Amino acid sequence: MTNNILINKKIFLFIVIASLSQSIDINAQNNILKLNLSSLLIKSYSAQYEKVIGKRVSFALGAGYRPMSLVPFPTETANLTTFVDNRIDYISLDNTRPKESKVKGYHITPEIKFYFGQKEAPYGFYISAFARYYHVNAVVPVEMELEYRGFPVLLKLPVDTKVDATSLGLMFGKQFKISKRITMDWYIAGPHFGRYSLHGESQQDLSNFDDDFQNRLRTKVVDSFKIDENTFGVVVDDNGIKMDALRKLPFVNLRAFGFNLGYRF
Repeated sequence: MTNNILINKKIFLFIVIASLSQSIDINAQNNILKLNLSSLLIKSYSAQYEKVIGKRVSFALGAGYRPMSLVPFPTETANLTTFVDNRIDYISLDNTRPKESKVKGYHITPEIKFYFGQKEAPYGFYISAFARYYHVNAVVPVEMELEYRGFPVLLKLPVDTKVDATSLGLMFGKQFKISKRITMDWYIAGPHFGRYSLHGESQQDLSNFDDDFQNRLRTKVVDSFKIDENTFGVVVDDNGIKMDALRKLPFVNLRAFGFNLGYRF
């Protein structure tokens, strides 16, 4: 009888351990760490962690960083600059040189993903609701030519521009199972809407120029960039030029055509 009890205890213990092992294995499969392959094309590094929290729901947290370098795809960037320039009326980008500009930045993107179709999370089509915060720092070369006491003066002004933005949006995508551990998450399209603040400055020693020159330089900046002074404040003093948005400005953006290689664990 004692031996039977011991054997039954061992069987029971084995069943418990097997059940716990199975449970641990299942839970271990609810996490995916992903690398955005598409962002590498623009010299940016972006990753996402996804956690399955229900049969058709998961939570994801993404982050990305781009070191300072020339803007990617300069011709396309110049065309995009022209496109944007034709659709805003508070500043003109005509006098900028996007092909020579440098940019860096980072972003943080939390989101909730809802899967639908025959498969459960994390595979199949999904819709996600996401928020995004990102900071962008760009160095844009600008030249200004004025006269000072009868002599032409050419000012080369690298404008250091900082943008902070927050937005909300929806993403449509599909995640594929490549193998037991490997996944591919395809960002199909994700429009998002938000607001941004902008600060631009060019630190220049203008202390050798009189007030009249500084005032004319300010007028030149406002006129050249067609700045709406109800939207931006512009200051020119001995330390250079500063420009700040007087309020947060609306914008529309798009996340799309991202391919994320994932490891499920």
